Amino acid sequence: MQIESSTENGVDVIRIVMPSLDADTVEEFQMAVTPLASSGRSVVLDLSGIGLVDSSGLGAILKLSRQLRGEGRTLALCVESPAVKAVVRMIGLQRVVGTFAQVPEAVEHCVKAG
Repeated sequence: MQIESSTENGVDVIRIVMPSLDADTVEEFQMAVTPLASSGRSVVLDLSGIGLVDSSGLGAILKLSRQLRGEGRTLALCVESPAVKAVVRMIGLQRVVGTFAQVPEAVEHCVKAG
């Protein structure tokens, strides 16, 4: 797994590159993302480098969303993979977490959310 982290307009952008976010990789994902998301800023998870997400991965994303929301912060996703988009739509994740095609749109969403 590769992770790149940057800050854009006061929002942490975390880009994850791995074949899949699933039961076999979710613990590694959580261990890597949790410290990066602890800055006190809103977070964009750039999932454009992930080809597949299963229910374990979605659970980890929802857990992070709840944590950030509880702290008054926002989580937004950048999703490019058709397979990941389909799973996000199928479970309705986009109704809970802002989901966008490009990082700048996701950052703008977080900035507007405050």
